[in-house]
Amino acid sequence: MVPFNQPVWVSNGLVVTPMRLTEDSRCPYNARCIHAGRALLETLLDGTGWRQTVELEPGKPYTIRGETVTLVSVQPEKQAERQIRVASYRF
Repeated sequence: MVPFNQPVWVSNGLVVTPMRLTEDSRCPYNARCIHAGRALLETLLDGTGWRQTVELEPGKPYTIRGETVTLVSVQPEKQAERQIRVASYRF
């Protein structure tokens, strides 16, 4: 688990950097929701000789140039009536 702006080497020279959360409409774990919601993470992908910014959603694989990355989770979980500080997020 890494915070925003922390590059992570994945494989074959691919570096993944979480930049900012563009959406966090996840249902709080201590609430009942009609819709589960989602989280979208703007992510910088760096490879040898190329760079691309994409939005990743947990559990949805993204394939680029023969490499597949998947955002596994967004932490902490949301709680009803409690804001998450930006510095607390981990991916």
